[in-house]
Amino acid sequence: MKMPLVILVALVLVLHGVEAKPVPKNLPKQPSDNERLQGNWKMAALEQRGVKIDVELFPPLAIKGDQWRQLNLMLQGIPSLITFDVDPTKSPKTIDLIYDRGLVSRGIYRIEGDVFTVCRTVGRNVERPTEFKTSDDGGILVVWKRDRK
Repeated sequence: MKMPLVILVALVLVLHGVEAKPVPKNLPKQPSDNERLQGNWKMAALEQRGVKIDVELFPPLAIKGDQWRQLNLMLQGIPSLITFDVDPTKSPKTIDLIYDRGLVSRGIYRIEGDVFTVCRTVGRNVERPTEFKTSDDGGILVVWKRDRK
């Protein structure tokens, strides 16, 4: 009776004591997306309704806990009171910015090293974007870079 080569190789490995190495139990825990977002961010690029906007005058972003803190230029530099919620299990990952007046801006995000990209809605009852782009109809695309200062 002829034995297939695969079974023969497996039998030889078992007989010679070759076994899989156990997975180490003390692997470092990977930080959650919320943990990775904590800190200060500087705006690197901005596009609204398909138009690129100069970012030089825009204030930085500070994220602490679930607080999104950024001065609001429309309110003469008064900080906006915004909380946020992320869902990294979705594809693409989702983010909701919840403003103090009840407005929710729905978006998607990605984190790549020290770069945080958000594409979100403007206005009420607007569908969440599915791609990292804007159009004439709306949307804001912001690229943030971690500020290590």
